[in-house]
Amino acid sequence: MSKKITLLGSTGSIGTQSLDVIRAQGYEVYGLSAHSHVEKLLQQIEEFHPKYVCMTDPDAAAKLDAALAGRANAPKLLTGPEGLKELAALDGPDVVLNSVVGIAGLGASLCAIESGHDLALANKESLVTGGHLVTQAVEKHGVQLLREMFSGRNSHFDDCRYILFSLISEMIRLIADADGSFMNQYIGRGYEFCVKINHYHNVPAMLDWFAGYVRQVAEYLEKNQSFNVSHIAVRVRNYMLEHYAEDISLADICDKFGINASYFSKKFKEEIGMNFVDLLTSIRLDAAAQLLLNTRSSVAQISKSVGINDAKYFSKLFHNSYGMNPTQYRERGAG
Repeated sequence: MSKKITLLGSTGSIGTQSLDVIRAQGYEVYGLSAHSHVEKLLQQIEEFHPKYVCMTDPDAAAKLDAALAGRANAPKLLTGPEGLKELAALDGPDVVLNSVVGIAGLGASLCAIESGHDLALANKESLVTGGHLVTQAVEKHGVQLLREMFSGRNSHFDDCRYILFSLISEMIRLIADADGSFMNQYIGRGYEFCVKINHYHNVPAMLDWFAGYVRQVAEYLEKNQSFNVSHIAVRVRNYMLEHYAEDISLADICDKFGINASYFSKKFKEEIGMNFVDLLTSIRLDAAAQLLLNTRSSVAQISKSVGINDAKYFSKLFHNSYGMNPTQYRERGAG
C-alpha cells in the first residue's frame, strides 16, 4: 500500500524537494500547507490532489479560497495557525513531514505527535526552542522521527539518502547563521557525512547517525540562539543594502532566511535600532539623494530605480526625511 504523507511547508525548499521524492515513489499526498505562496500551492494541488490544504496567511487564504471555488474535488481549506495544527493532527496520513518556517512549526509538530503520527522533522524552531518537548512527546506517544518514512517494502534507499542529505545541508546553514562562520565542529561533521553518505549501505545506520547529530545540533542552536538572531539581523541589513532597488518585504526576507516574521520584526528593531520598513526607506532615500546630485535622471526615474514606483509618494517620503522635495535638494546641491 502506498504511503500517505501530510507535508507542512510544501512550497519551501525542503518541501519541494520532498515532493520530488513523493512523486518518484508514487506516495499519496494527504495534506499540504503553505504560508503565502498561493500560485505554487495551486500547482501542487493540481498535481498531487490532497484532501486537505492549509494557508496560514489570512490574505493568501482568501485568495486561495477564491481560486478553489467551483473546482471539482477541491481540497478542504484550513486557515491560520490553528488550521495548521488541525492539519497536522488529522487522521489519514502515515507520516507528517514538517518543514514549516517559524515557531508555528513547533505547535504543528507536537499536534502531529500527540495524534499518533510519525514525524519527519525539518523545522528549525522545533529543534531550537522545543527539542525537549518533541523528545518527551515522541517517547510518550510511541511514535518515531523519520524512521517510519523510510522503512518497509516500498521504501527506496536512495530517497532516504536524498532527504537526509537535504536536511543535513539545511542544518549546516542554520549552524552557520548561529555561529557566524564555518569554523565549527558540527558543520564539519555535517559536511563529512554529506561527503561520505554514498558509503552508507543501510538505512538504520544512516538514521542512527542522523538522530545523534540532530540532538547535538539542537543543543548547540539552543545555546547560541541570541547570537543567532543578532547575526541574522546584520545579514538582513546587508542584504537590504544590496537589494534595496528590488521589490522586497519583511515576509520575503523572513522566507529567505528561514525566520518567523513577527518574532524577527521585534528582534530586528532591537538589534539594528530601526524597524524593517523604516530602514529600507532610509536606505532607498539615501541612494536617491546620491542619484539626484550625481545624475541627470528625472525624479520619477530615480524613484523607480531605488524601488519606489510611485513618484508622488517618493517625493513625500523624501520631503519628510530631508525637509525639502527632490527638485529643491538637487538645485541646492548644484548651487
